[in-house]
Amino acid sequence: MFNMCSFVLDLIKSHGSNEPRSIASKLNIKVFYKRMPVGVSGVLIKPEIKKAIIINSRLSRRQQREALAHELGHALLHGEYDLYGNLDSTTRAKLEIDANTFAHLLLNKRGQHEKERCN
Repeated sequence: MFNMCSFVLDLIKSHGSNEPRSIASKLNIKVFYKRMPVGVSGVLIKPEIKKAIIINSRLSRRQQREALAHELGHALLHGEYDLYGNLDSTTRAKLEIDANTFAHLLLNKRGQHEKERCN
């Protein structure tokens, strides 16, 4: 069974950081900051060749970091889904919960010593 906490801690260990921008860079995911409508924090763009994440530049630095961690969660966890296609509400809600959980764990875990707290 998939353990999100272990996945995130392994990601942190393999990239030497829990900083979303650093991880995105190492995964060759471009990050752009653009003015976006109020209520939109960020979006994941998944072209076939290269992924990119756009974060709303109107957000505070903390909110931008949280949005980037959330979108990074989508990039790493939901590659098989068309996030802009016709997903039923149950599936869409599950994907958002997954990305929120990933972001929370990424931003609040510092290293492998916390692995025992995953179980």
